[in-house]
Amino acid sequence: MTCSQVKHKSSGFFISSLQRSQHFSAARNRVITRSTSTAVLREKLQERGFIINLRSVQRDLVRLSVMFPLCCADDGGRKLWSFADEDSRVFANGGWLELYVNSPLNSLKGEGVIQNKHYMNLHIQRKGATSHNEVDACFMAGNRLHLIECKTKRMAGKGTAQMTTDTMYKLDSISELGGLGSKAMLVSYRPLNDADKQRAKDLRIRVVEGRKVQELKSELVKWIQGS
Repeated sequence: MTCSQVKHKSSGFFISSLQRSQHFSAARNRVITRSTSTAVLREKLQERGFIINLRSVQRDLVRLSVMFPLCCADDGGRKLWSFADEDSRVFANGGWLELYVNSPLNSLKGEGVIQNKHYMNLHIQRKGATSHNEVDACFMAGNRLHLIECKTKRMAGKGTAQMTTDTMYKLDSISELGGLGSKAMLVSYRPLNDADKQRAKDLRIRVVEGRKVQELKSELVKWIQGS
């Protein structure tokens, strides 16, 4: 068995992650709790509309193992893939985007754009409630609460409508806790469809999607400054 470990805080990793092809992302978003064969992964990709042969899947997984802590075992000629541990799976399944968002927030704090410090993975619970919501990032700027939700899964296409709607209304609901001046942003590695963009606009949720994520710091500054 071979394992390739990734340096999670490498700036080069973040740039490379944003430039991966779509079938890389689909494979990464697949939750793998045990070893999974290349053939099964190919079937899952085809179910999502990605036409790719077995050899290409294996080649792409080898490339991914340079960035992600993936393990490959040979089982009688079958290649079985798994994450090195649960933390690695969570990181690859979306945690990397939260860490990516954390970087420009640290920078903006140092530049005095953000008041005090920002918080990541904050649990928010209404007074008297038995359940809570988690917000990926939040901070104060201009005496306003700013909330950020990060998503790496598909936000457009068949079977994604309810998930996208739930994400939008979750952000809207949490932002209400901070008063009328609170602001919300959705950072999506995947592009949104036009209907979801309009829904976000109606709810006053700022969207940074697809390639725009590479310009996150400048997008954050514009959002904070109200432009």
